[in-house]
Amino acid sequence: MSPSFAVPRHPCASGEHGRLVDPTFGETASRFGFRRNPVTGTATWHTGIDYLVEPGALLHAAGLGRISKVGGDAPGALFIAVNYGRGIEIVYAHLGRIDHVVGRCVRRGDVLGEAGRQHPLRGGQILHIEIRRNGVPVDPSGILQPFQPHAKPPT
Repeated sequence: MSPSFAVPRHPCASGEHGRLVDPTFGETASRFGFRRNPVTGTATWHTGIDYLVEPGALLHAAGLGRISKVGGDAPGALFIAVNYGRGIEIVYAHLGRIDHVVGRCVRRGDVLGEAGRQHPLRGGQILHIEIRRNGVPVDPSGILQPFQPHAKPPT
């Protein structure tokens, strides 16, 4: 059973807190841990969860945090990382568009960007979500609550 990570108070917080929510909705294409690489067929360690989503699917912030990094993760694909405090950071990868800049505060449900990388074998687009605790990838299973795109943060 995986631990439950509460989103801690953060310097950009306005008294808001809550749990991390799954940042998108889609079929799980690949889980954390050893897997058969869909391109090479070799067993490799996978550091997050991949979701198969519709083209242009939106990616939402999992909680209250601050954008810590943005950049490219592969040719034609972008990533955005959000620091949630107390050593917790989520990297959202394989994006086609990013809507924020480093230093900006985001709240649970804010759109961070949209899918942009084609899955090499299954069609559709792929989003990679990686949770890091003190820089080390951890299994996101059981940490993220189900995605609710229209849910409002608690007041």
